Amino acid sequence: MSTLNEHEINGDFEESYPYENHSNVNIEFSPILRPLSDFLDINCKANNDLNLDISMLIELNEVANKQRGYLNASYGTIQMMCENHIDFQDLIELGLAVDINSLKSE
Repeated sequence: MSTLNEHEINGDFEESYPYENHSNVNIEFSPILRPLSDFLDINCKANNDLNLDISMLIELNEVANKQRGYLNASYGTIQMMCENHIDFQDLIELGLAVDINSLKSE
């Protein structure tokens, strides 16, 4: 069991850890997402890669084709889109995310 040193007990954490203070560093990053346009065709490679059941594939296709808003999609479909990094909120268009298709493969 670890014990607290006197700096940690007094709440002086900056002195108790020997790491530099990087609180003034401004680091910007963007998530890398797959655009919904990759899922416009229900038989596309992107859909096949997900290995989903047919009902979820249909729902994803409807969201991609703007036949159904993502707010009207089932919880399972929203969860699947989050887990698979699918941009259902148009973050790529807003410049808040990077399209995975635009990255170079090395």
